Amino acid sequence: MPPLFSCRGCGLSIERSMATYRRLRGQVLCSTCQDKQDSGQGEAGVHMLNVDHHPAQPKQQCQ
Repeated sequence: MPPLFSCRGCGLSIERSMATYRRLRGQVLCSTCQDKQDSGQGEAGVHMLNVDHHPAQPKQQCQ
């Protein structure tokens, strides 16, 4: 089982190999942050790393 590392974008615990961790110099991303970074890279080199993986909870109505 590969070791767990924290995603540098959101802090989520992710499994990555030590070889990948060393190659990226500890700057590992989860797949969601990686997708966000790849899609945002075409926009003047801006990286979108401040993402929310958890959708907003609907507000409960008071009775």
